[in-house]
Amino acid sequence: MPIFYARVTPSVVHNGDQMTVSAITSTNVAKLSFGPNAIVPMANLQSVGLGQWQATFNFSSAALPIGQTSVSLTLTATTSLGSTVSLPIPMSVLGP
Repeated sequence: MPIFYARVTPSVVHNGDQMTVSAITSTNVAKLSFGPNAIVPMANLQSVGLGQWQATFNFSSAALPIGQTSVSLTLTATTSLGSTVSLPIPMSVLGP
């Protein structure tokens, strides 16, 4: 159940900036989430085609350590059977 491709734009953000996450996965992925962890994601991506996913949302630094400018967010793919695979995505967070 690999994640073949992921694109996060922009990769340098301020709190409240609009972001887009796009991904291509194997076809057995049932859910794809993005954020500091899979339990409380910033966004759940929507399927836009077979193995193709996308979400556009406003970035929130609320779940991130205060003052940290370099963070690694996670793209987590889950199958209908509950298997998961995660891909770290490095980001830079700028002040307000």
